[in-house]
Amino acid sequence: GRETAPPAPSLVTPPAVVERNPQDCVERFDASRDYFPDKVAPRFASGFRVAYHRHYKVVSLGRAWGGEVFRYLLVQCGTPVPAGFDDVPVIPVPAPSVITTSTTELPAIVALDLVDRLLAHSTFDFVSSPEVRARIAAGAMFEAGKGGELDVERVIAAAPGVLLADSLGHPELDPGGLHRRLRAAGVRVAIVPSFLEATPLGRAEWLKYVALFFNREAHAEAAFDAVAGRYRELARRGRAAAPRPSAITGGPAGDVWHVPGGRSFMATLLADAGFDYLWAGEPSSGSLPLSFEAVYARALDADWWIHPSGWRSPAEIAAADPRLARLASFRRGDVVTHDRRLNAAGGNDYWESGNARPDLVLADLLHLAHPELLPGHRLVYHRRLGGGDD
Repeated sequence: GRETAPPAPSLVTPPAVVERNPQDCVERFDASRDYFPDKVAPRFASGFRVAYHRHYKVVSLGRAWGGEVFRYLLVQCGTPVPAGFDDVPVIPVPAPSVITTSTTELPAIVALDLVDRLLAHSTFDFVSSPEVRARIAAGAMFEAGKGGELDVERVIAAAPGVLLADSLGHPELDPGGLHRRLRAAGVRVAIVPSFLEATPLGRAEWLKYVALFFNREAHAEAAFDAVAGRYRELARRGRAAAPRPSAITGGPAGDVWHVPGGRSFMATLLADAGFDYLWAGEPSSGSLPLSFEAVYARALDADWWIHPSGWRSPAEIAAADPRLARLASFRRGDVVTHDRRLNAAGGNDYWESGNARPDLVLADLLHLAHPELLPGHRLVYHRRLGGGDD
C-alpha cells in the first residue's frame, strides 16, 4: 500500500542569521553610507542579475520572455529615488507586504521568514506549506484568483509592497495583459520566471532574487548555501556511481513523446542522481517532440521510468496505451512518480517545496538509482508505482 509522506523539512533559516541590511525605512538619509552590506549574486541561476549601489539596487531579468527587458529599481525606503531610471519601475525596499501568484514562490517567503507579510495568494487549494496554510486558516490573507481570474480590483485595493508573478507579461501565459493593467494601476509587480532555469540549483537560487525585495540577503545566502552544499555533495556521489541504470522520462501524448534534451533540467537531475538518461547526448535544453515509435524502441529495455507524465497508477498507464505495459521498467515496477506529497485538492508539494529543496529531490532519485549510497533515506517526494517505496 501507499505510505504516507514524511513531513516536509522546514525551510526556515536558523535564527542565528542576523540581517545587516535595513529591515525598516531609514529615518535620515546618509549619502555616504552603504545601506546594503549584505549582498547576493547568482552562482547557478542565469535569469537575473543585481547591481548594488549605496541606497538602491538595479535588478535585471534580461529578455525573460524573449522580448521585453524587465528591470526593477529597488530603492531603500526613506532614501531618494536616483535620477536616470525614468522607465524603470521603482519598488521601495524592504517591501512591507506581498502577494504571491504561484506556489513556487511560497518556499522563499517561508525561508525568508516573511509569512506574516503575505496579504494574498492566487488559489489556496494547492498550497502545501504548513506555515502558509496556518495563515490561511487564521483568515489573515485572501484568495486573489489565478491567471485571468485574478481579482484585479481587490489586488489594487490591497496595495501590496510587491506582487510576485511567475508568468505575468508572458505573451502566451498572460494573453489578457494583466501585467500592464496592474502596472498602470500602480501595483508593484515583479516577475519570478524561475521555471526557465535549466538546472535544479539555478531554479532554487531564485530565493536570492525574492530576498532582494525584502533586504533579506543574509537569510537567502544561509538557506541557499546549505541546500547547494548538500546538493553538490550528493551529485558528486551520483555522478561517480557505477553501474548507471538506464532511465527514460515523460510519456506519450497521442503519437508524440516529448523527451527532455540532454542539457535540460530533468536530464541534469537524472545525471546527478547517477542514472544513464537515454537522451543525455542530445544538446538541447528544451523538449524534443519525438515519435512514439522512436522513443518506445529505446525505452523498451530501460531500467527505470521516472516521472511518467501525470499517470498515478500502473492501471492508468496500461489503459492509456497497452504497449506501455510491455516496458521492462513497467513490468518490474520501477516506475517512479513525484506525487508522494499530493494534497486533497491536487496541489503537489514537489512543485512547491521541491523547487526550493533540490537536495531532497536528488536524494530521492539517488536512493532509487543507487540505494547503497543512501541506505537510510526515506523518499520525500517520490513514489514507486510498483510499491516498495523506500
